[in-house]
Amino acid sequence: MKLEVSPKGLADAGELKRALAEVRRGDAVLAPEGSSPELTIAIIEQSLAVRFPAVFGTALWIGYGGLVSYGPDYYAQGVQAAALVAKILRGARPQDLPVEGAERIDLAVNLKTADLFGLSVPRKILLRADAFRR
Repeated sequence: MKLEVSPKGLADAGELKRALAEVRRGDAVLAPEGSSPELTIAIIEQSLAVRFPAVFGTALWIGYGGLVSYGPDYYAQGVQAAALVAKILRGARPQDLPVEGAERIDLAVNLKTADLFGLSVPRKILLRADAFRR
């Protein structure tokens, strides 16, 4: 696909601002999961101002203007975890329980942001997406 990945370690908003200043037309940003909400919101704000796509690991940020997200459904993971806790409370030994991965991975697309960027979302993506923001 001829992509170049440039990982950037960031600790605060100042470092983020410097890193985002390097983003050019045709670039995209994959926001790290688990970063502080302030940094994630700053990524979204800069993404919308400069019009570069920002991709996230959770659908939460699509509602704030992120272009697309692909990642686990945290509510479903909570339900999975609760089921494991219930088994332990009923007497199961934790070491006897199987390791479980995410049962559900969601794709969410912000069509309003795509429109703002002049992007048309392919039909294949629209059919696969679990959530949209208009």
